Amino acid sequence: MALPEITIIRDTREQQGWIFEPEEKKPGKIRVLGTETATLDAADYSVKGYEDLIRIERKNGFGELFCNMSPKAHKERFEREMEKLRHIPYKYIIVETVLSDDALCLSVPQMFRGPPSSAVLKWLFELQMEYGIVPVFAGDAGQRTARYLIELAIRKANG
Repeated sequence: MALPEITIIRDTREQQGWIFEPEEKKPGKIRVLGTETATLDAADYSVKGYEDLIRIERKNGFGELFCNMSPKAHKERFEREMEKLRHIPYKYIIVETVLSDDALCLSVPQMFRGPPSSAVLKWLFELQMEYGIVPVFAGDAGQRTARYLIELAIRKANG
């Protein structure tokens, strides 16, 4: 079976996110044709024609997650968005940070009073249990991790 060529969709609300550049065709790899900006009902990234298969929410560290978690109105809005992803088989929150004991003891944001990062981590796991959205801690390899997850989902869908 021939592997498809795909276009990554970046949601219009994702201001400083990833741009997937067109790739050369390589044997055994799905080729990315580029990035298109369009409106997604939930999450930041998907694949054109596979919007019901995969969604990726990108977070630039615990600080951005904290902004989604507090105040309560932000948390409720974010959880409503995650609810929209229930029917999507492959859904991820890629957090561009790494976990360490030290990081989990810091307050978020670190310069101000706030809950420890461990509270944000707990919330992420609660989102996974409630909505099935998988948190992935990718450090500075967020875009590469997203590309890898997209490839796996598309391969699975195409048998």
